[in-house]
Amino acid sequence: MCNFNDNCNCNYRCNCNYSCCSYRDRYRHCPPVTPLPPLPPLPPVTNVNAIQVQLQNDSGGTVANNANVVFDTLLLNTTSNITYNSTTGVFTIARPGIYKVNWWVNTDGAEAATNIVFRAEIGANVIAASSPSPVVTLQLNGQGLFEVGIVPVNFALVNRTGNPVTYGTSLIQGDLILERL
Repeated sequence: MCNFNDNCNCNYRCNCNYSCCSYRDRYRHCPPVTPLPPLPPLPPVTNVNAIQVQLQNDSGGTVANNANVVFDTLLLNTTSNITYNSTTGVFTIARPGIYKVNWWVNTDGAEAATNIVFRAEIGANVIAASSPSPVVTLQLNGQGLFEVGIVPVNFALVNRTGNPVTYGTSLIQGDLILERL
């Protein structure tokens, strides 16, 4: 062990309070570093049971009154328990459970209507969203939870405004995520 003396001018002290006089000796007298305990295991990856669709190719198009929004782009589908028919705009849910829907539609008018109404219709369940009157140009959105007991059950996002609704002129006119919780 190095000690401070007349011949040592390094004034270095290692963390263990031993002093040393040369670079080579700096850590020689320190106790070994205690390794860190192992990290706890990561939580298991949960399976996300969801589907996400968008309407990307109908800028300036319309959806008729009492008609389904027909999303044209499937972004993600991580489950076989939710299927989507891109011709009719109908989702089919094949597994009972609690589901969450989150959607928005970009609108740009509805003929003589003074507000916009879209409803997520799941069997007899309805999750509605409407714009404040007289606003008909907006991004209307809605979300909600619903329970599915008897399967299969159909689900759709439906225009219930009373008039055709014109989609806004944007890159994406609508988005919908349907997820089993």
